[in-house]
Order: sequence, then structure tokens, then C-alpha cells
Amino acid sequence: MKAFVDTSALYALMIPEDTHHGAAQTCFEELQLTEVSLVSTNYVLLECAALMQRRQGLEAARAFLSQAATLLDIVWVGRAHHEHAVTLWSKSNRRALSLVDCVSFSVMRDQGLRHVVAFDPHFHEAGFEVLPGADRVAERRGVYRDVRLHRKS
Repeated sequence: MKAFVDTSALYALMIPEDTHHGAAQTCFEELQLTEVSLVSTNYVLLECAALMQRRQGLEAARAFLSQAATLLDIVWVGRAHHEHAVTLWSKSNRRALSLVDCVSFSVMRDQGLRHVVAFDPHFHEAGFEVLPGADRVAERRGVYRDVRLHRKS
């Protein structure tokens, strides 16, 4: 099995003070035991590195990028995924939905990925199976504000 990994999960895994740190650690440990392949994109790495640098400093961002390279298979986003994501993002007309999330959705659908490690409710709303469980996807910090978004019809 393969699972996509979002910024919210990577950040939670790396930062002990994060609300979801314990759940992230447990989830990643369980996935490692079951030998699940973890996939992400260069856009997620960029977003997480920027977040780490802004909140934790340059050394934390460097450490993150070094560790992520050993943890994840990286899909390099090309023009087609980027353009598809821009279309999804524009049509959503939702301020809180990020372009990075839309790129992730596009890559996940293209690669046939159904599972995602995330603490961002947008993945559940988009129809993906959220690990460690959609019931835990509620609280968000910083750019992941405490706001629940509902699907637009």
C-alpha cells in the first residue's frame, strides 16, 4: 500500500509542541511497521520547509528537508498537475483551500492513492481516506486555523 503525506502530518511529526504530534508519531510508526510506502510532492516539501523556517528557524527547516528525503518518495510536480490544481483551486472559490492541497489532490488521483496522512480536513472533504482517522481531523494551528470547512455544492 502507498499513502500520501501532507504538510500537516509532517509538521506534526517534527514539532513536539504540535497538537497532533503524538497522533502523528503513532501513525508513522504503525505505517513503518506495515511497510507502507509514503509519497508526497515537492510542493508539500516546500510548504513544510517554509512553515518550519518561519516558526522554528532555518536549522529546523534544514533538518526537516534532510529527514524528509529518507522518509518519502517525492513526486515532482510538473506543468500538467500544476495547471490542473490551479483550475481546481480557482473553481473551489474557497479562501482556506490551498493551491498545495489542490496539487496534492491532483497527484493522488493521478497515482491512484486513496490514503493520506493528514490533519487537514480538506483531504477528507475531497473523499480520501485520512490516516490516522478522519475523526481526528479537526484542530488546525497557524496556517491550519481552527475552522471547519464544509463542502460547497
